[in-house]
Amino acid sequence: MVSGHVREIKGQYHIVLSYTDGNGKRKSPSFATNLPVKGNKKRAEKLLQLLQENFVIPKDDEELKSYKKFIKYQLKFGFEDTNISRDEPIQSVEEKFPIPARKKIKAKNSKANMLFGDYMSYWLESHKHNVSLSTYASYESQISTRIKPYFNEHHIRLGDLTSEDIQEFYNRCMDGTLGHDIEIISSNTVIHYHANIRLALEYARKKRWVSVNEADLVTRPKKKQYIGSFYNEDELEKMFEIFKGTKLEFAVMMAAYYGLRRSEIVGLQWKNIDFERKVITIAHTVTEFTLKGKRVESANDKTKSKKSYRSLPLIPKMEQLLIKMQNEQNRNRKICRGSYISKYKAYIYVNEIGERIRPNYITTNFQSKLVKNGMRKIRFHDLRHSCATLLLSQDVSLKDIQEWLGHEDVTTTEKIYAHYNYKKKEKTAGIIAEIL
Repeated sequence: MVSGHVREIKGQYHIVLSYTDGNGKRKSPSFATNLPVKGNKKRAEKLLQLLQENFVIPKDDEELKSYKKFIKYQLKFGFEDTNISRDEPIQSVEEKFPIPARKKIKAKNSKANMLFGDYMSYWLESHKHNVSLSTYASYESQISTRIKPYFNEHHIRLGDLTSEDIQEFYNRCMDGTLGHDIEIISSNTVIHYHANIRLALEYARKKRWVSVNEADLVTRPKKKQYIGSFYNEDELEKMFEIFKGTKLEFAVMMAAYYGLRRSEIVGLQWKNIDFERKVITIAHTVTEFTLKGKRVESANDKTKSKKSYRSLPLIPKMEQLLIKMQNEQNRNRKICRGSYISKYKAYIYVNEIGERIRPNYITTNFQSKLVKNGMRKIRFHDLRHSCATLLLSQDVSLKDIQEWLGHEDVTTTEKIYAHYNYKKKEKTAGIIAEIL
């Protein structure tokens, strides 16, 4: 067996072999695996082992050059169907195992001949009951608007799909050359595409419709951390005055004081408020999304994560607003009588005739109101960031902020908000200044 090792080159694993050729010269050719370094060390080492076991030493540089293309496919398909004699000439090996034949899957009921875009739709429909309706809607939108049109337009079938095809798709997304709209798609969105493509191909591999998950050989885009905007104390006070007495007052107050998500605000019900114990419980959510061109609202007795289910103290200012809203609802119910919509009577956030406020109403009208009143434009979700940064500025620990915001773990909180903690940085700067 020839010697060899795995090394990193530009974020990917390469296999380097070492041997003496037919002319007595020492050679150390390198072979790209297309495997990203992160999480693929064992897979790269396995490929090294397979390549060492199957490698036929070329006689000279010309033979090595012609052999490299074949080795590329050996690496891709994992040597499952090869039976190469070490003494067999390379030419006869290529004749014995022609590349096109190695790519075809002959499993019964194989989906290998499906256009890859059609296969993605098939995979999603097969797994729709394993995810929430909002997640399904998100996946369906990704596949129907980007993934399916691109791969079907290029007539790429599941069984013919290569890592190069997938990489080209990602590159075009981020270059803005995917289609006629010339829209640049963020790397974070492409990461979502990659996650679904990989899951779909892994399902196909387990079904033996393909021999290799080509997505594993692709360089996944790097995730870019989004740094949100936030309001300081003065800006928040000004904002409260602007929204006072409007339909958005409740949403703005809950987001700024409690850092609640939009779905958590709309999902609040009267049973979640314990006026006697002064406790508010986040236990129900309402999301809004588009599914196959139709607007859908989904109400669920569950939160984003287990830690998002939380009980928080009822702040006096919020208690006063809630009592006021409760009295207004009772009054509107008497005025409207039979015309009042009783379907949403359990919910806190409803309009004058009892309709539940839509999540998208908050997002749309929040920014327009800010701009109209000459305030700096931020997203509604940035009020959650504003809440967190204010707590940080008062030396509240990241662990306490995690529990207040309902993050799954403190690592999430740290990733998002640690860089906002200027007070600690100023303290550190003061210490180093004194030392030096």
